[in-house]
Amino acid sequence: MIGAGAIALVVAAYFAVGTLTAGDDEAEAPPPREPFTVLVRPAASADRPVAVPLRGRTEAGRQVAVRAETTGRIARLAATEGAVVRAGDLLCEIEDAGRGAALAEAEADAVQARADAAAAERLFEEGFAAEAQRDAARAALRGAEAALERASKAAGDGAVRAPIGGVVSDVPVEAGDVLAAGGVCAVVSDLSTVVIAGELGAAEAAAVSVGDAAEAVVGGEALEARVRFVSPVADPATRAFRVELEAERSLRDGLPAAATIRAAAAAASLVPRGAVVLGDDGQVGVRVAQGQGAEASVAFVPVRLVGEGREGAYVAGLPPGARVIVRGQDYVSAGTVVRVAEEG
Repeated sequence: MIGAGAIALVVAAYFAVGTLTAGDDEAEAPPPREPFTVLVRPAASADRPVAVPLRGRTEAGRQVAVRAETTGRIARLAATEGAVVRAGDLLCEIEDAGRGAALAEAEADAVQARADAAAAERLFEEGFAAEAQRDAARAALRGAEAALERASKAAGDGAVRAPIGGVVSDVPVEAGDVLAAGGVCAVVSDLSTVVIAGELGAAEAAAVSVGDAAEAVVGGEALEARVRFVSPVADPATRAFRVELEAERSLRDGLPAAATIRAAAAAASLVPRGAVVLGDDGQVGVRVAQGQGAEASVAFVPVRLVGEGREGAYVAGLPPGARVIVRGQDYVSAGTVVRVAEEG
């Protein structure tokens, strides 16, 4: 039989061999990897005009839905779609329905009241009438003239006229229809000036101001325009802000348009186009090396594109002196430790 001492020697030898083997493994472990090397360029900031692109459609400079001020049947429809009208032109005429008779009666009452008032004045001056009689005649005259004014207005309400000159763009009624007070007889569009309406995101809208110049292209035609409106409230559905440009040009309503707004100058940095990347959350930005030594950590800085040139892209939002990663930016992410090489 094998003695206990022999067994103990075997176990000791086994563990001794394992310890030596482990030591060999530790000795053969690979050395730590060197940090990835990136090329950086210091960001230089300078004022640059901001070019804000806008896409939208043309709209009439002014558009008026002309409404009736009285209820009645349309006796005559003078407006036709596409017709050119001047301010004051008849669009539709509503049946009289007794308004003419009411006007004639009011005119007669006013004539009688003037005669009564004149007689009362004469009798009062001659001492044949009391002051109260004269005042009553004066009051009756004022009442008759007010009634005449109302009847005259009601008679005029039967004729619905264009408040502005332009083109009749819509006629939603027919002769014989009953038009309620406030109902639309026709829509008149002033196309002597054109509006280009579109939407911008919050950052772009913040850079645009009323009065900024713009260059637009509509149907292949280039025209100069100016910003006339920037909505202070975002659309609840799109979270975008409506922006309107105005140009002194006669164009059709509803044409697609593209424009570039020349906003006020803002501080911008020139970076290579390839340095502009998307962050994990989809934001546009650049990756920078934080720190001043040969080794640094990577950070992502959101930026706003304000223009492009032959040398690269102009971006706003970079802090002064930021070291922009211009080579190797696609192989690192925020928090990565890198070795830095200065461009030049």
